[in-house]
This record gives sequence, C-alpha cells and structure tokens, in this order.
Amino acid sequence: MIYDVLWNEMESTPVRLEAGKLRRRICLDSQFNLFLGLEQPSKQRLMLLIVAIYNIETSELLTTKAIVTDFRRDKSTGGMELELRLVDRKYAEVFSVLVDDLINVVVMASNEKEAVNVFLVRLKQWQRFLERAGPDGLSEEAQCGLYAELWFLRHYLLTIRPYVQAISAWVGPYATPQDFRLADWAVEVKATIVKSPQYLSIANEWQLDDKGFEALFLLHLSLEAYTRDGETLPAMVDLIRHACNSDAEAVTLLEERLIAGGYLNIHREHYEGNRYTVRKVTFFQVRETFPRLVKEDLPVGISHIQYAVALPACMPFKAEPSTIRTTLLRD
Repeated sequence: MIYDVLWNEMESTPVRLEAGKLRRRICLDSQFNLFLGLEQPSKQRLMLLIVAIYNIETSELLTTKAIVTDFRRDKSTGGMELELRLVDRKYAEVFSVLVDDLINVVVMASNEKEAVNVFLVRLKQWQRFLERAGPDGLSEEAQCGLYAELWFLRHYLLTIRPYVQAISAWVGPYATPQDFRLADWAVEVKATIVKSPQYLSIANEWQLDDKGFEALFLLHLSLEAYTRDGETLPAMVDLIRHACNSDAEAVTLLEERLIAGGYLNIHREHYEGNRYTVRKVTFFQVRETFPRLVKEDLPVGISHIQYAVALPACMPFKAEPSTIRTTLLRD
C-alpha cells in the first residue's frame, strides 16, 4: 500500500531529536487535515485527523493491545487531534488496511462533524475485528463458523430477499444472540467438522430464546474439512461479493460485516488451506420443549452460561427447508 511506502520513508529518515513525532500530510485535495505519522524513538506508526471541534467522547475510542486511539488539543492549530497508533508491529498489515479504510470514509464526509462521526463509527467496526481476529486472521474454529454463516446467506437469504435486506439480516458479526434476524424470525447457525458430531455448543442463555420471535430456527451444518477438495472461505466470500456487485449499498454492508466478522483480504493465503464440503444440512425449529436453557430457567444471579445440546434430542424439532424459505419471505 502507498501508506506503507510513506511510513517506510519516515522510518529511514534520520532524526536528531531523541523524542518527537514525524508527520506527513496526505490526501492534499481533501478538505480535512489527514496525516501519517511516526513516533520517535519508538517508531510507532500513526494516523492523525486534526479538526476544529473537540467535544469527543473518550468512550467512543478504540483501545486494544495492538492498536489504540487517543485525542488531544493540537498545539499548532488549536483544534483537536485524533490519533490512531500501532502499538504491536505484528498487526502492521492490519493497521495499514484499517488506516486505508478510515481515510476512504473520512474524505467522503461533507463536514468536520460528519468526518469525526464516521471515523468513530468505523473504529467500532474495527474494534469488533480486533476482538475476533489476530494478526494472521481468524482461528480455524472461527473460519468454520464464518463459512457456515456465509453459506446460509448465499444459499438461502440472497436467493429469497433483496440483497440489502439479506445482508442487513446478517447480524452475527455484531455479537447479537442470533446470527440472522429480520422481521419476526431469527436463525442461529452452527457448524461442526467432526465425523460424528453429537453436540452443538450454545454460547449463552439468549441464543436459543425464542421470546419476541414468531419463529426461531437452529441450522446445523455438518462439514468435512480437506486440504485439497472443497470450497475455501475466500471462495465463498468472492462468490457473495460477485452476487452483490451490482448493488453498491449491499456491497458496502457486506464489507462492513466482513470486517466486523474478522475477515480481511490480506489473510486470504492463510485461509486457503482449509476447504469445506457440506455433508449434511439440518434445520430445527426452536419452540416450547426444545432442549435448551433460557434466562427464565436460571437461578437468580446466574448468567452468561455456555452449554451443549445433544443432537439426537433435537431431532423431533426438525424443520423442512421449504418451511424455512416460506418463513424467510415474511416481513
């Protein structure tokens, strides 16, 4: 990326000061004051947005072990300086993509207030990415889970609903109890790659709680994982991107959710070694006596539980794919 070139140039620039900050303005045709920077002597990479407004809530700023944000009064202009700082160099590739993404949304803003707002909103999305993925991307378990969610999106929702509605229904990347929600229905997706899965892991007491829904479905994808045959996670992403390519709003929503879900193109090579073949697709309708724990079942003071559901106990609640498709059409 061009920004890596600029940072590399600053890193090779001799500096007489023992401590200080090098910075270079970028996007010169933009109305906003955007800079790349380098802290000395730590050589930590920076991105800066300097604005005249300064009523910014600190709770909105991203803070992780790898990348942090801060804001302070800019002495040279009297405005406010929003700073994004790379603390852990293992995340250098991720940081470059993050900065490029932030700059692209900021320069499209019509004024400083909007620029600050989109800056902070975008950081929230990246906060979710950094909570899910490491410097090399998603774990194998997380890759499998994301593939399963995208499988349902591709083979069901995108074939039934308008693209924007279908992708808007995919809320799993935002840590909601269910992976898909729209109107009065929800779908939770689970994937296993063991040869004879007997249990499904349930993350909390809200995941299988159908209160507030006319229909809640649990989808189980039984997958085979190979190194040669099958479909990779990047291939699945590419197919969905291609399907939505004619709808700019849908593309934007998809990319936002992929980031929140921990997926970046820079990790494609890391994901190519895992290929999936769907062995079996089973839907269950969660209702009444379905084997589960919900908040109302728990003693006072007990919360955020994790448990496993035995697949054989779910079989009386199987739902036909035609029922799923009919339900997904409901507004």
